Order: sequence, then C-alpha cells, then structure tokens
Amino acid sequence: MKLWSGRDPSYYHLFSNQTAGSNHARRRSEKLRIGPENLRFVRAAGKAGTAADRAEWRSALIRNMEEAGLWEAAPSSVEVIKGALFRTSVTLPANIIPGSYGVRILHLRDGQLLNEEETSLSVAKGGFSALIYRFAHDYSIFYGLFAVFFAVAAGWLAAVAFRK
Repeated sequence: MKLWSGRDPSYYHLFSNQTAGSNHARRRSEKLRIGPENLRFVRAAGKAGTAADRAEWRSALIRNMEEAGLWEAAPSSVEVIKGALFRTSVTLPANIIPGSYGVRILHLRDGQLLNEEETSLSVAKGGFSALIYRFAHDYSIFYGLFAVFFAVAAGWLAAVAFRK
C-alpha cells in the first residue's frame, strides 16, 4: 500500500508485509512503480537535461524528502489477517500538506499481481492550528500584519522585563 499526493508526491509512504531483497523483487517493484526510486516524474517543458543530471536530481529529491520525513518505506509494517484483510498504522507528519491523497493498494502473491485498487484519503488540519492555518491562507495580509505587530510587542515586552 502506498500513499501519495498528485503526480509528484509531496508525501509518499510505502507499507508492506515483507522486505524486498531479491533481484526479481526489485524488477517487479520497477514494473509496478513501487518505492520512491521507481516513481515517474513529469519533466517540465524545455527542461530535458542529461541522464546524469536527472539521476542526480532524483537522488537529491529522494534524500531531501526522506530527511523531511515526507517519504518513507516501512517494510514488514502490514499485518495480514485471514489471507486478504490487512491492517497497518499510519502516522502523518506535522509538515504534511492538507489535501486529498491517493492510496494505491497492490495485492501480490508469489510475486504475481492479483489485484490493484486506488482510493483517496483526505487530510485536513484540526483544532486551533486549523484556525490559524485558514486565517493565514485566507487573510494573508492581516496575518502578516499581526505577525509583525506580535514580534514588535514581544520585543518591547522583553526589553521592559530585562531592563536594568
């Protein structure tokens, strides 16, 4: 099972009930586009570049997204229950972008694809942080002015509090 957002995933997490180790498993992963290293990216018009440039860009993107906690692989994280039912836990990072995320579920047995299903998952902020997020995006000028005012007031209060 994997979660991704849009064509170029801002969040990608791969869940599996086993680890991929053999060459056969790697070839199957390439064919089925399983794992960050097998994602296909759409090149911007006029941005061809050399194969070495594209490979360097891809490895840098994967490294940066993994460091940010937005792309992960969790082998052996899926618990299979009675053959076809499964369960896994998903912990979303705080820096995930709210929106609709695609979920692709692949059912493989003995290396053969039995079934593939796609669905979506909606991610939204909740509570006080959702209020701040909406205010910052819907009324950005007022949010900016408030942030400047708050910073000035905090600085002034700190100066008053620590005056000799």
